[in-house]
Amino acid sequence: MATNGEIRKEYVEDIDVVLRWNRSTYNKNNNTSTIAWDLYLISTDNFIVAITDYDYKVVITGTEYTGTTGVTIGKNEARILASGSQVLTHTADGTLTFPYSFSLELTSSKTVDASGTGTLDNIPRNAKIINA
Repeated sequence: MATNGEIRKEYVEDIDVVLRWNRSTYNKNNNTSTIAWDLYLISTDNFIVAITDYDYKVVITGTEYTGTTGVTIGKNEARILASGSQVLTHTADGTLTFPYSFSLELTSSKTVDASGTGTLDNIPRNAKIINA
C-alpha cells in the first residue's frame, strides 16, 4: 500500500513519459481520497526536444482526461504535460485499489502508452466506544 505511485515508459532513448499520482487528502466521513496526478516528459540527455500538438489521454479508474498541447524539454529536465485530480471512494473496510493509465500520441506514427494499478493506504477509522 502507498500514498503515491507512477508508471513510466520510454518515448525515445533518454526521454521517458511518466504518470505520477499521490494522495493529496482523504475524508473519513465520506470514505474518500483525492489523488492528484501529473503526466510528465523526463529527459536525461544533452539535446533539446520540442514536441508540439501531441494528444494525451489519462485514465484514472475509468474517468478519462484528454487534451492536446506542446512542450520543449532540455537536458535533465522534467516538464509537466497535464495535471489533474480525482476523488476516489474506498471500500467499506477503508481499502482502495484503482487502475490508471496514459496514452500519448507524439507523432502520427509514435504512440506511447502504459497502465498500472495503484493501492492506497487505508483511511484511518474513527473508534467507536461502546459501554458494556
